[in-house]
Amino acid sequence: MLDYHKARSDMKIGTGGAEAIPTTNIGAYYINGVNVAVGSATALSTVFTGFDSAIWNINTALNFITGGALPTLKTNTQSPAPTIPAAQ
Repeated sequence: MLDYHKARSDMKIGTGGAEAIPTTNIGAYYINGVNVAVGSATALSTVFTGFDSAIWNINTALNFITGGALPTLKTNTQSPAPTIPAAQ
C-alpha cells in the first residue's frame, strides 16, 4: 500500500528514451506520489514522512534543497551523507 507517497516534481519516468514527467496518478495514495519541488522550504522530515526513525537518520533541521543531505540508514552512517542532486 502506498501511504504518504512523494516524488520529486521534476522526476522523469519511462523507458528507452521516452522519459517524461508524469501528469497523471499524482497524489499521496497514487503511484506517482505527491510532487515535492527541490529547493522548496519543505522540511526533510515532511518529505520522508513515515520513515522509521529507529532505522533512518533524517536531519529534521534541513529542507529539501539541492546539495542537502539525504537520509541514511543508522547502521550505515555515511559522512558526508549522499546529497540531493540538482534538476536536470
